[in-house]
Amino acid sequence: PYVNEGEKDSTIIQQVLPVNGKEFEASGSGSKKPLGWHIENIHEVFPPGQILLNCLRGDPRAITEFLTLSTILEDLPLWALRSLQKDEFIMTTGPTYGQPVALRKPILSKDAKGVMHIRFNENPGRIEPLTKEAEKALDYFKVYLQTRETVKVCLEPGDLVIISNTRALHRRGAFQPSTMGPMKRWLQRM
Repeated sequence: PYVNEGEKDSTIIQQVLPVNGKEFEASGSGSKKPLGWHIENIHEVFPPGQILLNCLRGDPRAITEFLTLSTILEDLPLWALRSLQKDEFIMTTGPTYGQPVALRKPILSKDAKGVMHIRFNENPGRIEPLTKEAEKALDYFKVYLQTRETVKVCLEPGDLVIISNTRALHRRGAFQPSTMGPMKRWLQRM
């Protein structure tokens, strides 16, 4: 199993549920603020290959969306594709980490077999462009993503979603939890 040291006390199975006082946080603990397009652990040299989301309790107001890398790349202009493949972005940890970590990487890159991968998190403070070209490409990319066709899912108890972490993005819209008591939305992330 993959454990990301420093995140949520380095637990293998991470509890993802709204937490009182963190409603406006762009994390799995939030609810009233959208959790933007992202992969898990952009700051890691080798982000996890797959992410599993296991729904223990659902909430009809919490919609999760998925966007495959092939859909993203369909109409991405060549200038943006080239700019996003440059090593001109700093990727940083989010609010669930105790110690800040930063890593310089491109947003899009090919592995040794020529397969394209994505490293992206649109939540505030997670990616810093290092050049004007990188800033222009990042700003364009964020707007461009909003035009892509997505898969929308309302997770229900018993649903298990397996995400190819560096080949698809996911996000969750803002929602008012059904309750902050024992019936609130509860996912487990592995």
